[in-house]
This record gives sequence, C-alpha cells and structure tokens, in this order.
Amino acid sequence: MRQLEVVGVSDDGTHVLLASAADADRPSHQLPIDDRLQAAVRGDLASNGSERAGPALSPKEIQSRLRAGDSPETVAKAAKTPLTRVMRYAGPVLSERDLIVEQARAARLTRPRGKPSTVSLGELVDGRIATVANLRPDSVAWSARRRDDGAWVVEVTYHARGNRSAAWLWQPATHELTALDVAGARLAAEASAPKRRSPRKQPGKKATATRKTTSARRRTTQRPLAVVEELVRETPAPPPRPSLAEQSLSADGRLAETAAAGDAASRRRTGRVAVPSWSDVLLGTQHDREEPAPPAGGSGSTRRGRRRS
Repeated sequence: MRQLEVVGVSDDGTHVLLASAADADRPSHQLPIDDRLQAAVRGDLASNGSERAGPALSPKEIQSRLRAGDSPETVAKAAKTPLTRVMRYAGPVLSERDLIVEQARAARLTRPRGKPSTVSLGELVDGRIATVANLRPDSVAWSARRRDDGAWVVEVTYHARGNRSAAWLWQPATHELTALDVAGARLAAEASAPKRRSPRKQPGKKATATRKTTSARRRTTQRPLAVVEELVRETPAPPPRPSLAEQSLSADGRLAETAAAGDAASRRRTGRVAVPSWSDVLLGTQHDREEPAPPAGGSGSTRRGRRRS
C-alpha cells in the first residue's frame, strides 16, 4: 500500500492535500473533509469502513478513571474506543497527576506522634532507595491517584530483587502527608543523629595525688600470703581466758576469804562469834557485823549484882 502524507489544505478548506513521501513538495492527492473523515479521526470508523458504536465511557468518565490511576490503554479498552481518542482527554489529567507527585515530594511527613519531619519526602525517599541492594535505577517511578474522598495516594515503585512499592496519603487542602504502609514509613524515616559525648576531663593534681595514695594503700594492704603467715607466727598468743565455772569458783573463794577476815576482826573486837544473817545464808555471803560495845558502866552493874546476892 502506497503511503501518503498530509502536506496542506486546499484554498477553500474543503479538502486535505496529500503527497508521497518521496515528493512531499508536490501534492498529488486530495481528500474531502467530510463526516467519514472526521469519524476516522475520532476513532469512530472501523477498518471495514462502517462507523463504530459510540464509546462506552463519556469524556468525564474517562478523565475520572485516569485520575483514579488507570492507564490510558486500560481506559481505552474499557471504553471500547481507540487510544487516540482517550489521549485527547488524558493530557490535562496526566499533568494534574504529575503536579500532585511534585507537591507530595516537596511536603514533609506528618507523624502521629512526635514532631513533623524536617526533610522533604522526595529527599528522604531518594536517599533511602539509592542505598537499596541490587537496585535498578531505571525502575524507580512515581505516580498519583485520587480516591473517592478527594485525597491523593502518592506511590513509588522500584525493582530490587523483585518489585517493591511504598505509598503515602497526600491531602492538598490541609497539606498533610502521612504514610499508608510500613514501607512508606521506613523510606520516609529520618536517621537519628548520634549523641555527642562530652569530652573527658583531664585529671587535676588533686585527683592524681588521690589516685597515687589509693594505689599505695592497695599495695600495702595486699601483702603476699607468706608475709601474712610470718606476722601471725611472730605475734604472741593472748593468755587463755578462764571459763565461766573457773570465774565462779574464784569469785566464791574471794568472798569466803573476805568473810573469814571479817569474822576474825569481829572476834578480836568483841570476843564473840558473829552469827550470819538469813540473807547471808541464802546468798552465800557474810557481811561484816560489829557487836554493840558494852555500856561504860558494865563493871559497876556486875558489882551491884554480886552485892544483892
């Protein structure tokens, strides 16, 4: 089949001028612009020349399905219409989806707990994906789709030992960005800064002297076992302490000696034997008792008694 190219329109605007690819400067054919040609351009004309039935989806429905994330090929198949017809309505929607991706990548993640992120989503995700093992850089792709409630789901897909994906929820009205799955939370997580350690202070003179004194004490107290045994042998053993029975016997002996000495002294003074009291008998002790001295006139009374007799 000979191939022709459109080179212009007739002066009256009713025909399309066609020419061969080898001689494009000289039009050789013309085609009237009628309803059949317009139907062919719209994709409503079948290959056998008969007009197709109207599309199953309206232009508004086509754009709605494109915003929901369907590809133009999928929408064309569902609408039973040529892809060229779908692409006439897909341009604005695809531009809107790209704009949503840019807005979400520039936004900062909102966490349920804690402060929001300090780095944009795109910067965090790009840095994390770049460190994934066996990553195919050409497989990284961003996309957006709108839900029925008006919020957008932003998703990134890539291939690293299999197809992987992560998703976030972006709400343009409130500028809130939250992770929708575990992969999205991990890719958007910020690396925690390492804690700085305070510099170690150099020990002063006082601390050095204290450390030396402690070391000297340790060396003094930690003597070898042989030196300790020698000191034990040289130290004289203390005298054995008397048992309780021996201490009791010695105490009774001292009490007996004291009582005997007291009796002897009493006999020398009065010439009588001292009789122990009941407390002395019960307690086993005897106190020194002195007999009262005879009255000064003892000898006179004796004489009077003799005279009466």
